[in-house]
Amino acid sequence: MAMQVTGSMTIGATEIPLDVNTSAHVEMKVVSVDADGIATIEESFTGGEMTVSGQAVPVGDMPLVTFRMTQDGRVISADGSTIFSAGTGGPSQVSADHLSAILPDGPVEPGDTWSKRVEVVVYGNDMSYTAHGSYLRNEIFGAVEAAVVKTTTDFSFEMTVGVEEIAELMGIPADQLSANTTFVYTGEVSSEVTSWIDIADQKLLKTTSTGPMSMEISAEGLTADQFPPGGITMQATATVSMTYE
Repeated sequence: MAMQVTGSMTIGATEIPLDVNTSAHVEMKVVSVDADGIATIEESFTGGEMTVSGQAVPVGDMPLVTFRMTQDGRVISADGSTIFSAGTGGPSQVSADHLSAILPDGPVEPGDTWSKRVEVVVYGNDMSYTAHGSYLRNEIFGAVEAAVVKTTTDFSFEMTVGVEEIAELMGIPADQLSANTTFVYTGEVSSEVTSWIDIADQKLLKTTSTGPMSMEISAEGLTADQFPPGGITMQATATVSMTYE
């Protein structure tokens, strides 16, 4: 996986430019599949590397992400770092869409389009949006013929995160925070996700996603040394590329 985030972040009264490049080996393990064909998947990250404004920075252990995914590529619930995942999406975007374009329910041909309503749960918050899909073309990918499918999304979100999740995100014991501590995230996300799918073997080969995101974070129950009084805002564009083996 390779991800680039460019833009700016304002922490309190201080604006900081963003130019972050991250790469890692991602392993996904299907833990179970229920009677409706919905898979519970664990996503782990190893060999992480990161640069910020061109300077290498240490990368610590990256958290295990668990999410549920339908047969057509919709992520319907998630936990852990998916709150920062962004476009919509994914373990690396708010809705985890960078894993795959969202597929149609039946047979399609190049040029066909479709729309689907996506409902996802992040830290107990229900979020929904409409995904618009299109079958762009067939092309040769390596030694196989691949279908190229695109999904576009555009939505607003607001979610509240409680003390247990905040403690996990900040890396501190929950008893160090007030019981009424909450984070409130509000923002807008747009994304364009393109997937290459092996037609013969029906295997996902590659997915790329790109899109802008704006987000504001406010907090209640934290002191000024734990969270900036003016809150945090971010304006950024994230680009993610994943090649599957």
